[in-house]
Amino acid sequence: MPFIAGILWGLIFAVLIAINVLLYIFTYPFIAAPVSAIIIMALIFIICNLKLKSAEFYLSFFHGGYRLSLKDFFSFSESLNGILSLIVVNIISFALSIMGIFLGGFVSAVYSIKDFAIADIPDTYGKEYVDLIPKITKPHIIDIAILKLSFLWWNLLVVLTLGLAAFYVIPYKKMTYAKMYKYLYEKYVEKD
Repeated sequence: MPFIAGILWGLIFAVLIAINVLLYIFTYPFIAAPVSAIIIMALIFIICNLKLKSAEFYLSFFHGGYRLSLKDFFSFSESLNGILSLIVVNIISFALSIMGIFLGGFVSAVYSIKDFAIADIPDTYGKEYVDLIPKITKPHIIDIAILKLSFLWWNLLVVLTLGLAAFYVIPYKKMTYAKMYKYLYEKYVEKD
């Protein structure tokens, strides 16, 4: 289901980018620039919604079965808090990761479950996720790093097959991260 929604959203992306390019070609920059800003914000919201809904989709297998339909990937009303929280967490984790190469890898490992945490714990807000996610992941940072390194060969396979292997590799990675999140969250709940 996330694959079909991704294709449909990809078509919408292409149309929005085409509109943006046409605006810059056929209008004045002072008209095109504000419209471009709105289009870019819309694209960010669409990407964050797709990430959250795909995380919900993969987590639903551990909650007792599939519970999302294709129309759920296009609804923003119930996931607006999650979208805003995901934007905040992404900005903060990006700001932390640009501080250095080693720190960037550490931050990437710490915040690797952010999509699943935000999708699974909906009554929390942006800054609270920034505090909660490291509490869940830091005791297991070596395990997360080993898991992330184990996908190196899968990513290489995607490159060698010019993206064809992605139809298998991406769902496999997402299910693995969803299972890792459930495991780490259960350990965190047991500890507290």
